Parts: sequence; C-alpha cells; structure tokens
Amino acid sequence: MSLGTFPEPFTFSIRAFHRLRALQPKIEFDIIHDNQSLGWGLLLMKRLKVPVVATIHHPIPVDRQLALAQAKGLRDQFRLRKFYSFIGMQKQVAQRLDRVITVSENSAQDINRILKVKNDVLRIVLNGVDTNYFDGNGHIPKEANSLIMVSSGNGHIKGLPFLLEALHKVRQETPAKLTVVGNGTSDDKPNHLVEKYGLEDAVTFTGKIEKEELARLYASSEIAVVPSLYEGFGLPAAEAMSCGLPIVSTSAGALPEVVGEDGKAGFLVPPADPDNLAVALKRLLSNKQLGKSMGDAGRKRVLENFSWQQTALNTVRVYEELLDAHGRL
Repeated sequence: MSLGTFPEPFTFSIRAFHRLRALQPKIEFDIIHDNQSLGWGLLLMKRLKVPVVATIHHPIPVDRQLALAQAKGLRDQFRLRKFYSFIGMQKQVAQRLDRVITVSENSAQDINRILKVKNDVLRIVLNGVDTNYFDGNGHIPKEANSLIMVSSGNGHIKGLPFLLEALHKVRQETPAKLTVVGNGTSDDKPNHLVEKYGLEDAVTFTGKIEKEELARLYASSEIAVVPSLYEGFGLPAAEAMSCGLPIVSTSAGALPEVVGEDGKAGFLVPPADPDNLAVALKRLLSNKQLGKSMGDAGRKRVLENFSWQQTALNTVRVYEELLDAHGRL
C-alpha cells in the first residue's frame, strides 16, 4: 500500500496536487492523508480518484475567537483577522473530504459544530505517547517545588499569564519555581507580568529544546501544569503523565479526556482562574505523597489509553474502511 502524506499548510497543497499527479503514472497511491493543511489542493486530489483523509486536531476558529478576545485595539483585531483568513477555505475543504480523523471526543463535537463536518465522516483516533521515552527516568533527582509547563503556541491561549499570577500567589507560602518550555518568540513571553509579580528568579523560559532535554526536564520536575484556555487533545499533559508527574490542568477542551477524573491523576480547575490554579498547586506542593500517587495513576492511564501502537492500529482501521468503500481492498 502506498500512502501520500502532505502536511504542508494551505496553498502548498496545490503544489502537492501537481506533484502527486506527476507521480501517479508510476506510483499507485491508495490513500492521501493530510495533516490539517486543509488547502484547496485536497479537493483537486479527489479528481485523482484516490480517497482523501485529513487529521484535524481541533477547529482553528476556536483559536481565532480566543485571540480576538484578547486583542488590544482595532489594529490587533485587523491583523488577527487577516492572519486567520484561511479559515473559510479550511471549512469548505473539510466538509468535502472522504474522512476526517480527530484526536478527541471534544474536538469531534467542535469540528461538527463549527466546521459543519458530518458525524458519519468523523473518526476519533487518540494521540499517542512514546511511553518508553517519556518514562520519568527515576535516576534524575527531583528539584524541590519545581513546576513545568510545556507550550507549543501562543502564551495567552496556553494560559501562561494566569499561571504566572497563580505562581505569585503560591510563592507567598512556598518558594516554587516554574520552567516554561516552548518554541515561541520573546514576544510570547509576558515579561511585564514576570516583573509585576516579582518572578524574575522564579521563572525560566527555555525556548525550543530537543526531545532529550524535554524528557530530562519532566523527570526533574515535581508537578506539570497545563493552564490552557483550549486544547484539542493536550499532548503535554499526556507526556507529563507518562513521566509519572501529577497534573494541574484546566478543564478546557479535551483536557478532561486526557487527565481523567478530577483528583485521580491530577486536579482540573476552570480555565482563566488563577485563584483555583494556585489552590491546586499549593495542595500538591504541600503533600508529596499525594503527588506520587497521582503520578502513578497518570502513568497507568497513559499506558492503558495513549500508546502509539493503538493510535497506529486505529488509523489503519480508518484507511481500511476507506479502501473498502472505494473497492480497493
């Protein structure tokens, strides 16, 4: 079976179509799988008589709504609307695909509601975690009162400002320190809040780091924090749980699906709520045994629900379903 995978965003899908068309006389593609580019080229690919499936991690209009809510003035709003101008294209393309894979029940509901993708086209395939790699490494000592947050996007949408306020409240009782891992630019770092709350010696921004360093930081931290305003899945939560860390997470988006029942592998608090975030952090920082039991429960939950092997098998089932529907099996 030959699979063409094109993760390039937006207009690059047109180039991908031309490339596929040129290759098709030599290679018989059975499935074309797109990773949320949702560009016009995917509709052209359907003319090649090859089933087209896309993974949509979550509907991007949610990001636009959250960003616009935090926009500072009309200029910011205009810039954001211009940046997100591709959303109309994504919506039209998503509605015309053979199958749409998404990574959580919450995302499936949002994709149906916001992008108007029909439920009979949607399939849920949970993300996986490399549980052998993210295993907590018991040989690395824990740093006392250490928190870690992993952010792959805009700091505000990921809830960083609320975490900084919560950390300020926590440090009135416990000298906690926070490491923020992420690939954002310095513009994403709310330095004014760090200064406002007197956290200059308490917060470290690593910037983009390698996988090995991320695993080491998880291993050396006591608590993982996921203060996001929305998540289509929440891979940092699953990775931290795989490393045996207790979680303090918001209840936004799909995070309850990942973390599980409140109080078992971690605490769930309302998004954009630094007071409740601080209460949950204080509780774990003051009770190391509770953190250990939550971490053990989290590791068990990941092993049972979020293996890459299961992700691969479920993806193959979607492929087989499509091939059967097109008479290719």
